Amino acid sequence: MTLLLSTLFFIWELPQNLAGLVTMLLVRKQFSAKEKRQMRRFYQVPGFSATLGSYVFWSTSTPMNGSASPTVKHHEFGHSVQSRILGPFFLIVVGIPSVSRNLYGRYYYKKHKKLWGNYFSGYPEKWADNLGLRFYKD
Repeated sequence: MTLLLSTLFFIWELPQNLAGLVTMLLVRKQFSAKEKRQMRRFYQVPGFSATLGSYVFWSTSTPMNGSASPTVKHHEFGHSVQSRILGPFFLIVVGIPSVSRNLYGRYYYKKHKKLWGNYFSGYPEKWADNLGLRFYKD
């Protein structure tokens, strides 16, 4: 049953899973930790955090100075729940707004020399925080 479910989720999230697989192959020498849980693959990597389907890349830092509740790992797991819900629409519905908020946060820092504290308070980041808190199981 787990193999069937994993296969169905992989297909449902195909665009982001393919991007996640490519990303994993590109950064595979940089993992400081990896684990598999709740039908997802977690990779601790330096310098960035992102979720692409079943591939969760996370860093211990929170460069956008926000909640990432309670950790970046939980927040990124929340994005993986969004991916399961939205399937092939995830990259449009969540990916574009999330990347836009990230780019704005970087622009804000460059212009004001301080972190933008609102990154996690808006869509889709707040939703990811809430899902991560609700569904991530230690």
